[in-house]
Amino acid sequence: MIEFECSCAMGKHRAPLEGYEISSGALNKIPEILKDYNKIYVVADENTYRAAGKQVEEILKACGKHHRTLVLDGEVVLPNVETLGKIVLFANDPGAKPNFFAYSDLPDFILAVGSGTVNDSCRLASYRLQLPYGIVATAPSMDGYASSGTPFLHSGSKSTVQATTPKYVIGDLDILKDAPLQDDARGYRRYVR
Repeated sequence: MIEFECSCAMGKHRAPLEGYEISSGALNKIPEILKDYNKIYVVADENTYRAAGKQVEEILKACGKHHRTLVLDGEVVLPNVETLGKIVLFANDPGAKPNFFAYSDLPDFILAVGSGTVNDSCRLASYRLQLPYGIVATAPSMDGYASSGTPFLHSGSKSTVQATTPKYVIGDLDILKDAPLQDDARGYRRYVR
C-alpha cells in the first residue's frame, strides 16, 4: 500500500496500490515487479496484444512466470457479460476435458494489457475470482487505471459496480507515446488502444 504524510486535516493518505512503474523500458521490470507471483494470466485485446501484450508474454515466458494468455477478439467496447465470461472461463484451462471433478489450475495473478475496457474487465474478473491483478497501460489518456469501480453493461444498462483495485500499474513510456489519437463520438481527440 502506498502511503504518504500530508499537512491537511487527514494527515495521511493511502492508495491501495502496492506499486507502480512509469518509465521508458518499464516492461523489462515486470519480472521484478511481479516477483511474488508465479502463474500470471495475461489478458489483452487484438490491438493491445500487438502494442505490448506479445512482448509481455515473451518476458513472462522467459522468466518462467507465464500461465496463459487470452487475446479477446473483435472490438470490446465496454465490460459486459460476454467479455467477463471469457476472462473467467479462460482463467482455467479451456482445453480441459469437461470433468467438473478434475483439478483446474488457476493463475495466481491477472495481468491486463490495455486501457479502459481490458482493464475494467480484468478488474471485475479479479474481484469475482478473488485473484490479484495489475495493468500494463497502453494509452496515456485513460484516467481509471487505479480505480476500484468498473462500468459494466448488463441487459442494455450501464452501471458502475464494485471491483478490485490493481496491485500494480505499469506504464512503459515507449508504448504510451505511440498510442494513436482518434476522435470520439463527441468530437474530442483521445488516445486509443
